[in-house]
Amino acid sequence: MACLPAQPTRLFPVLRHQPPRSHPRPLIPLESDSKSNRHLPTHQKCFSPVTQSQHEALSHDNWNYTLPSKTSAWLRSELSIAPDLFTALSGNESTTLEAITPLTPPEHIPLVDNILRQAIFIDKMHGFLWIRSPALHGTLTRALARYERFVALFRLHPGTTLVPTLDVDLVWHTHLCSAVMYEESILERTGRYINHDDKLGGEILTGGFDATGKLYEAATGEPYGGCFCWDCEAVRSAGEIVEGDVGAGARKKIEEKVDFYWRAEMARRKQVLKWGVVPACL
Repeated sequence: MACLPAQPTRLFPVLRHQPPRSHPRPLIPLESDSKSNRHLPTHQKCFSPVTQSQHEALSHDNWNYTLPSKTSAWLRSELSIAPDLFTALSGNESTTLEAITPLTPPEHIPLVDNILRQAIFIDKMHGFLWIRSPALHGTLTRALARYERFVALFRLHPGTTLVPTLDVDLVWHTHLCSAVMYEESILERTGRYINHDDKLGGEILTGGFDATGKLYEAATGEPYGGCFCWDCEAVRSAGEIVEGDVGAGARKKIEEKVDFYWRAEMARRKQVLKWGVVPACL
């Protein structure tokens, strides 16, 4: 039985830098950080605080976002991801159908189908709405660690079709946005290029997911699937803090907190619709 090493070579380190985000609880003090939250009960510590660095990254005049230089260097050196994905992707050479020659690889042509398939994934991510989740930091930290182990399975089981969970797939999609660094990183860790093939049929995906789950659980001793809703993710974060099961009392308080965040999100949407502006990420 193939097993992952106790401390596998990391594709990504523990998540230390996090881009700023809109937060439904604006009353958290600016100085909130992990140290100042140590006195809080478990059901409160599992929620992601707004930190000083997040406030500094947003302009209070026009809300422009400026990625801190340390975070940019960390994303490039540690995660092998371009710090500004929009600039990196928009800088790629573009072409038109008239300019396509017979020398163009056929896989570069059906872009419309690729976009439609990507839209399915985007809809799934929108359904979970992790970007608004109060447990976002824990969700992303676990996703990065699970992606490392997922990639290691390609090395341990060459020729096997491996299907990711949604959180792992989110990290995989993000990694693919930095194509050159992705190729270098994957070749170093698996010895070959791993293609993200989203054209597989439902039957193959279902069978592949079940097989991947068995391999993952055998190698790590941890469950592969599960629910990734806000409530479950917040409870997982709390469990990591107490290093064990979360009591019924703390679980109930977590559920109440998550419900507060959902109600705040619904109020935000109603306010946006009231002004007649619906952003693409809504």
